Amino acid sequence: MERKPSSKKVDFSRVNIDDLDEYISLFYEEQTDEKVKGARSILYLCLSNENMEYMLSHENLFGTVSRTLRDDFKKSIELTLYLLNIFQAYSNFRVFHGFLISNQIGDTTIKIIDHEIKRYVVRVKEFKDKSERLKELSGTGDYEAACEELRKDERKLASMIKKQEKVLFVAFHLLLNLAEDLQIERKMKNRQIIGLLMAMMGRN
Repeated sequence: MERKPSSKKVDFSRVNIDDLDEYISLFYEEQTDEKVKGARSILYLCLSNENMEYMLSHENLFGTVSRTLRDDFKKSIELTLYLLNIFQAYSNFRVFHGFLISNQIGDTTIKIIDHEIKRYVVRVKEFKDKSERLKELSGTGDYEAACEELRKDERKLASMIKKQEKVLFVAFHLLLNLAEDLQIERKMKNRQIIGLLMAMMGRN
């Protein structure tokens, strides 16, 4: 029997705190789309402060979510965005900062920012190199096909950058909230956060 393709869509009208264990179980699935569904459902629950306090007391929830973020942030930018949004929601409340720090969320977030900045540099260089090679094909029979391929690459690059901007926006706001603690702010400085901020200024 043919397996139906996984869908990331979530019927939010049916998301319920009583089904929290079901959403957590999705993080143990191999398919990234299933993990995204779990992350989206939990993020929706974060719209309620009452739910946020309840979820904090769950035995496995945040250990599972933080582990998934650490293990999968290089595999799926969409999953990364939803998971970061969950932790960013908690970072808005200083009372939850200790819990975030104990789960190494600040450390993981800095790694995510560094990864996305490096990925941006590589992809932009690849695109520029292809643009230069295209000039060499001018006047040849391969020129039109190469132009079309470059246009496709340009659309892919623009799509990646758009997704990156969302992730980086959430990531830096999460760190900004955690930096209310001066000791944490000093640790971020030691982790070269200033260099990451400077790299962001060079994005075009």
